[in-house]
Amino acid sequence: MLRVVYLSRSHLPPDKTAAAAELGSILEASRRNNAQAGVTGALLFTGELFAQVLEGPFAAAEAAFNRIQRDPRHSDIVVLHRGTPGAAAFDGWSMASAAAPPGIAVHPALSPPAGSGGEAAGDAIIALLRALLLRTPKGAGSRLPDGEATAAEELVRP
Repeated sequence: MLRVVYLSRSHLPPDKTAAAAELGSILEASRRNNAQAGVTGALLFTGELFAQVLEGPFAAAEAAFNRIQRDPRHSDIVVLHRGTPGAAAFDGWSMASAAAPPGIAVHPALSPPAGSGGEAAGDAIIALLRALLLRTPKGAGSRLPDGEATAAEELVRP
């Protein structure tokens, strides 16, 4: 299994309605493609940047990330961590999408110091995404399984 955790600068339209429509298109295509390839993950869009975790069979996750890198809807891709985890952090989600609360763009996990990549940086993004998914209303398709520790809620505070 391969896991890739990255940040990138968004080029989605500044208009919130247009950006939401484009994000919906990204998620729809991701979920369709990832489900077919056995890739899982989660995506956060802050309005300015994307934070994403991709996980899956090595060749499939690599192919998905290669497609993502060529997508003109973002740039300045910074891979925080690339490795082989023991288990998927987002198993069962072809692509979870976390709602971005106000002020999230200043969260330390989303602006790691230069040269601070590695497993810890990747784990910080995973923890943030999981905490944000806890906040996603039931029925929205991205809520963590019942019984997940709600202490993770603290992680979303900048």
